[in-house]
Amino acid sequence: MIRNKKKFIDSYSRYISSKDFISSNRTFSYTTSLSWDKFESCIDIEHPKLKNIFFVNKLSKKFKMLSAGKHKSFSLDNKSKDQFNYNLKKYIKDIHSINHSNETNIPAIVGGQNFDINKKNDDIWSNVPRLEYWIPKILFLDNNGISTVTHFFDTVLEPDNAYEIIDHNCSLIDSLIKNEFTSNKNIIIDNEKNHIDKKKFSNSINEIKRKIKSKKVSKVVISNIISFDIEQRPSFVPLLENLTKNYSNCSVFYKKFNDSQIIIGATPELIIKKTKNELQTNALAGSKPIENKDELLSDSKIIEEHDIVVKGIIDNLKSFNLKSTTDNKNIFELKNISHIITKINSKVDDRINPLDILDSLVPTPALCGYPKKESLKMINNLEDYGRGRYAGPIGWINLDMNCEFYAAIRTAYFNKNKLYFYGGAGIVINSNAEQEWEEIERKINAIKEIINE
Repeated sequence: MIRNKKKFIDSYSRYISSKDFISSNRTFSYTTSLSWDKFESCIDIEHPKLKNIFFVNKLSKKFKMLSAGKHKSFSLDNKSKDQFNYNLKKYIKDIHSINHSNETNIPAIVGGQNFDINKKNDDIWSNVPRLEYWIPKILFLDNNGISTVTHFFDTVLEPDNAYEIIDHNCSLIDSLIKNEFTSNKNIIIDNEKNHIDKKKFSNSINEIKRKIKSKKVSKVVISNIISFDIEQRPSFVPLLENLTKNYSNCSVFYKKFNDSQIIIGATPELIIKKTKNELQTNALAGSKPIENKDELLSDSKIIEEHDIVVKGIIDNLKSFNLKSTTDNKNIFELKNISHIITKINSKVDDRINPLDILDSLVPTPALCGYPKKESLKMINNLEDYGRGRYAGPIGWINLDMNCEFYAAIRTAYFNKNKLYFYGGAGIVINSNAEQEWEEIERKINAIKEIINE
């Protein structure tokens, strides 16, 4: 880690004395190189500066990020989501940065939102906000072998006071490097319960098929929850290491909402990735056990389900006058399950807020159904529980409004002495209740087996 007081103060002083400086409570970011890439080891450490941790690891892309603390939070309050998106983009554009590293893609905003942003969180998701974006206090990044640390603070600070924040952060990092924390509290799960039994699940599928026959919907994604009692909160670092090892082509994530509520997972589903004027989203729908992967592209029911998702995504992109091209269908292989994936690419104008595109896509057709409004209405009628952050978007935005957001699926949600696994299945006219039940079990087992190793 580069720790050069004079270099920082000279750069910061030039900024606050320049014509670009506006004497207001704006955010400033300062990035330097870091000779440490094991920052996930701090996840299990209790420290005032290590609260509100959000961690993502994409091993196949050689990317991992950890944000700690909250410098500034953004919430809906009484604003519309459109107004929220506009305000957030405006705030990001006003962030000033000094970057003394070779890394240019530095996330500035991290966070996520509910599967259904209009549904209030209650029951097991109470105390978790339905939307939460924030600027961290410290952000660690390792991207293709370049490790950096970014400090965020207010521009109203004098140079010496600003450097004092950086110096305190660096002292913490020094202690973390010298004393990498290891913990191995195993998780013991007991008292398994299915929230929905097979009979109720089958009845829900029949109800969905009636709606499909009446042309109200083409597809609806129904979910289930399996819950367990746990004796103690486990060590999360080894759990995340196991997820990364077993799902190297997924985005492994960890989000600590508070001391009682934590969600982790390994998601294969990219919702949106914007890089300059390139926009990518993936249709991931239709699955079979990994041993039957070669049957995926010849199964008419699965192809129908997948094509509905592709159509839903393209229709949403068309609402922004975006022309899309689709790659050929491919098979996406995981440890015990395989999916069909189609990559969808578009050119996007910088004037379009990517958060608006994100909102048009979520809940995604792969996780909600098509059309969205009618499918969501059916889900809320059939499911007597909230999905909360399950299947909602999580991700980050950088200073250039480039972003990546993933669907929070294949998750384990810890709430006090309970552990919850969600799984879903897309129902179309030819769906078989027993096969859909087994599909949800496979998806849940993909994470449960790793958690319970």
